[in-house]
Amino acid sequence: MPGLRLFSASRALALAGWLAGLEPVRLEMVDRQLVLEAGLEDRWLLATLPEPEADAARQAFAEARLRAGGLQFIAVQARESDQRFEGFWMLRDLPDG
Repeated sequence: MPGLRLFSASRALALAGWLAGLEPVRLEMVDRQLVLEAGLEDRWLLATLPEPEADAARQAFAEARLRAGGLQFIAVQARESDQRFEGFWMLRDLPDG
């Protein structure tokens, strides 16, 4: 399942709180940018990737999202090795319209 794991040893809880207030809807690759759509009209730029990496990420993300029926996730943890999450969201990419 495609998704995004965010790590911050000192700010994981604050980051999770900020994300909770956004009402995350879906993750999307737009050109070289990873974008979070939130609420009805908000979009947040999360990352800009180098061109070769962006092409591979865009294709892999689109294929994984299709296989998962539009499901995606965002997870916030203090460290990669942690077994617990400060925040976790399941998102579902529904067709526009």
